[in-house]
Amino acid sequence: MKKLLIAFEESDFSEGIFEFVRQLNEVEPCMVTATFLPHVKYADLWSYGGSMPGAPLLATFPDDSEEAQKNIHLFESHCQKNGISYRVHAGAADFSLAELVRETRFADLMVLQSSKFYSFLSVPDPGNFIKDIINQAECPVIVVPEVCPFPQKLVLAYDGHASSVFAFKEFANIFPALAQLPAILVYAHDDVSKPIPDLSYLEELLPQHYSQLEIMKVHLDSRQQFGHWVSAHPDSMLITGAFGRSAISSILRKSYVTDVIAAQKLPVFIAHR
Repeated sequence: MKKLLIAFEESDFSEGIFEFVRQLNEVEPCMVTATFLPHVKYADLWSYGGSMPGAPLLATFPDDSEEAQKNIHLFESHCQKNGISYRVHAGAADFSLAELVRETRFADLMVLQSSKFYSFLSVPDPGNFIKDIINQAECPVIVVPEVCPFPQKLVLAYDGHASSVFAFKEFANIFPALAQLPAILVYAHDDVSKPIPDLSYLEELLPQHYSQLEIMKVHLDSRQQFGHWVSAHPDSMLITGAFGRSAISSILRKSYVTDVIAAQKLPVFIAHR
């Protein structure tokens, strides 16, 4: 049994996240901890106790409102109805996002709802902000659209670096049953003559975890094309490695994951060392 962490804003319980987690629990039983973040307002630029210089610390309000209690009760009743083991961590008045990072240290996986998380934070550049959160998280993260089909296929985004292979192994270790879904490992590059790096090693390792694996190379001229290619597989989950932490290929540089997340069409599993 794995521990999943869900981050809710107290004023907005996400049925979409819960439905996704409910289906995860059917595949791999989980203990789900819900962190109910205090109602916040984007006010001043403070810091995350030095962990993320220049990023906003959020002005918070009391967490004992009727609305907060209603949403906590809603989460608890949903878990009880579906036989899900759960815990609740309500936000403190002095909450900062460094506290959310600390929560990830004691979880196997964090689940975020993409558009709600953006609007909750009221940050002008959500791509950069969510990149900071994911890079600081001390467990893998799944970013989930509010409405999406539960994945029937997997897309493993390979850039030739160790970070992507690490993510493939992390996903299979956390969700061995889901790793049995049909899976495509895709290596995207603008040079048609460039071979897939370390292909023989991939062919040794990955079939031990992914029983229905196809490996392909696609010729794409831009990261936007990769985003479109992934979005053409709407019943899939994208699995990817470092999110801005290490050098990656020119096609998959910096923001291709942001493009996929911003499209809000499919869940994205992100893991880094």
